[in-house]
Amino acid sequence: MEDNDILDHAANRETDPDEDFFELAGAGKRLMNYLIDTSIIYMLWHLALMATFYFFNKTEQDIGTVYLVLFSVYLPYYIFLEYLKGKTVGKMITGTQVLDEDGYKASFGRIVLRTVCRFIPFEAVSFLFGDAVGWHDLLSKTRVVVPHVNDDQ
Repeated sequence: MEDNDILDHAANRETDPDEDFFELAGAGKRLMNYLIDTSIIYMLWHLALMATFYFFNKTEQDIGTVYLVLFSVYLPYYIFLEYLKGKTVGKMITGTQVLDEDGYKASFGRIVLRTVCRFIPFEAVSFLFGDAVGWHDLLSKTRVVVPHVNDDQ
């Protein structure tokens, strides 16, 4: 089953989610997702900053511009990838994806809330304790899961 097939299957089920279809991603995969995605965001941010400084004659001292450029990279990265694909680049590499807590494709509103909740102080380490469910998962009622690929489905 292809990645898009898994997400389509989760989105189009008419019955209750099959508990054997996925399991929660563990802290190790969650940490890898974070490290990969953060690295990509920082690379994109620095490229966008260089372009902004060059084309708009801004400097590093203009802190408002620095944060505006960060948000203009960070928010679309998570919102569009997690909503459209159910996964970021980090999740693609680790074989995980985002679903709502009932096992269905997360709505656009849940993904936006999930992304905004990432700005809560110390949120980045919240998934390292307990069952690897972070505050952004709890507040948005989403989960990062590892889908079980089954040829029968």
